[in-house]
Amino acid sequence: MPVISTLMKWVTDPDKKEFSEQYARARDFQADYYFDEIVDIADELGDESDSNQINRAKLRIDSRKWKVARMSPRKYGDKQQIDHTSSDESFKPTVIKLVAEPLSDDPS
Repeated sequence: MPVISTLMKWVTDPDKKEFSEQYARARDFQADYYFDEIVDIADELGDESDSNQINRAKLRIDSRKWKVARMSPRKYGDKQQIDHTSSDESFKPTVIKLVAEPLSDDPS
């Protein structure tokens, strides 16, 4: 097994495109595995679980949720929705009317 620095060089090397694609696919599978583990951890708790077991399971679940959200943000990250409407019409375009006033020849 190569050291991590060598592995990262291979991933970013344009001559090793196939390796880079395989690495990306493996990381996607890893994120899916961690995601599936979340359900398994929750299901492990029995009816007679004490608060320590529940807190430990919550910590394990939260750490996996955090990790998969960063490993595969498009798939598991928090979705953000931006509201493009305005109730006070501040986003409404305004039309400016230009009025040309005649200039008088009288300098006074």
